[in-house]
Amino acid sequence: MANPDIELEKRVETTPEYFGRLYELNHDRIFNYILYTTRDIELAFDLTSEMYFKVLRALPKYEYRGVSFASWLYSVASREISTFYRRQKRSRTINMPSLSYSDEIEEIRLAVNHEMPYSVI
Repeated sequence: MANPDIELEKRVETTPEYFGRLYELNHDRIFNYILYTTRDIELAFDLTSEMYFKVLRALPKYEYRGVSFASWLYSVASREISTFYRRQKRSRTINMPSLSYSDEIEEIRLAVNHEMPYSVI
């Protein structure tokens, strides 16, 4: 069965205005893929946004090669997810819930989460 959007995908090479329609057709699928992979809705919004920004920058280089535009989007999304986790690994962030809180750390955590008024330690 032929993809009804093939003509649209071919036209986006020469007419970037067609990207809007392809964005509408694919956004939810790509967002859900990123959400499923990361299990974090805020991160999924951020990575989806960053991914589409990169796609728009790369659009002038896009060339239809018989593979669906959605496949290209999934590959860009996959690279974006990998890049995010690679950077996280390098930054060596500390997961606060895994710490045993001293009274001072607990007070800071509560203040940051607006669970109590700020206080000077």
